Amino acid sequence: MIYHKDLDGICSAVLLRTGLERLGMKNISTVPGSYEDLPETIQKSKFDKLIVADIGFEPKFMQYLRTPTLIVDHHLIKVDANSDRVVFINPRFADQELYQPAAYIIYKLLTDAIDVHDKEWVAVLGTVADYAFWDCKDLLGKWTDAKTRDDLLDKTRLGKVAFELMGAIFELGIEKVAEAVFASEGLDELMENVEIKNASNRYRKTYEKEMEKFWKNSETDGDIIFSTLKPAYDGFGSIIASEVSRENPDKLIILFKDVDDKYGISARYQSSPVNVGKLMEKTCGGGGHNKSGGGQIDKSDLDNFKKRVKNELGVS
Repeated sequence: MIYHKDLDGICSAVLLRTGLERLGMKNISTVPGSYEDLPETIQKSKFDKLIVADIGFEPKFMQYLRTPTLIVDHHLIKVDANSDRVVFINPRFADQELYQPAAYIIYKLLTDAIDVHDKEWVAVLGTVADYAFWDCKDLLGKWTDAKTRDDLLDKTRLGKVAFELMGAIFELGIEKVAEAVFASEGLDELMENVEIKNASNRYRKTYEKEMEKFWKNSETDGDIIFSTLKPAYDGFGSIIASEVSRENPDKLIILFKDVDDKYGISARYQSSPVNVGKLMEKTCGGGGHNKSGGGQIDKSDLDNFKKRVKNELGVS
């Protein structure tokens, strides 16, 4: 199983591993991966059957699927990978506007086949961590009275726990946190883990420093805020971009992550009808969701990329 390197990916893997074990399957191997390294991860793996969870799937990935494969995803669909050896599950086949994280989808699938209700908290955690709300209220409503997504993230224990665990991932590594979630019987036990508490405290200090750098390096052009960071951790830029976007919902946030000769891009836009995933697909060959997306450009393409974005938005 290859799962995305974030908390939704972790929760997806924990749910799948639990469900498969309860169905009597053994020797289940779990490996973190990402959009950027999925082909390499598949090629290095020794799976006789493969599950890919929470990783946006591209047409170019099809050539690497040589064993029976299940793909569970919630990103914008770029290819219908269903075939005689591939099952591709994504709620966007039914409604392109749905935003239901992979952990939510997997939990719903499993409950039709096996009793995993004791792991419902894992599905809730992954759903909260991926900033979902309206399309998942049937599940979230059992756990919180929050009326908006921002209230869920800012004013509830679930939001606090999600933030702390996302921080622990950067400090401890994805696999260590995944094992902690798998080994825990509930949120209380998980958050009593001293190692996770200490890692979260270290992360919070780094987060505050990186947020200061974001604003120091930022430039505003109309409704667009551009900024550049050399993130302290892999994947850290996505967290910064998401939080800035929540605080500035009427602005398109584009963060350039300085990595070698490339800029990784994290883009967010909360209150606009602009589909950010499609915007990234058009301007840099990336992708994503309605309100969030990303991609990658050569550093020499920075100015032209900004022009392409402004042209797509009709900004002079």
